[in-house]
Amino acid sequence: MGWTGQQNVMPLYESGALMQDSFPCYPITAGVTLATSSRSTQAGRRADRFRTQISDADLRRSVWMAAAQTGDGVAYQALLRECIPIIKNVARRRGVSVDRIADVVQEVLLTVHCARQTYDPSRSFTVWLCVIADRRAQ
Repeated sequence: MGWTGQQNVMPLYESGALMQDSFPCYPITAGVTLATSSRSTQAGRRADRFRTQISDADLRRSVWMAAAQTGDGVAYQALLRECIPIIKNVARRRGVSVDRIADVVQEVLLTVHCARQTYDPSRSFTVWLCVIADRRAQ
């Protein structure tokens, strides 16, 4: 099954540099309807709830990053704290050894800090972060 959230990926990846099934994060699938049968209605409801939670978390991160871009240190600290488990998860999926995961986290957080002004708040923060983490985990 292909990934349907391609419009949320950084422009570098829109050019096709990222293989469709290799993206390391769960896609944000706002507006996508799940096809469910009568037997899987309950599973469909759970999936809808999960998608909403992902969207809410991504929206929260996007708001924090937008605030950080204007100099809000409290929002920036909260954002960076919430990024750490996401980065670790990407690193594990990329096969990074356990003793090197902390290094990847530091590299990603430094990259986020240096590139924070390039983030577009109208796009998914989680996708932006995962693309950076995926590159640093190589």
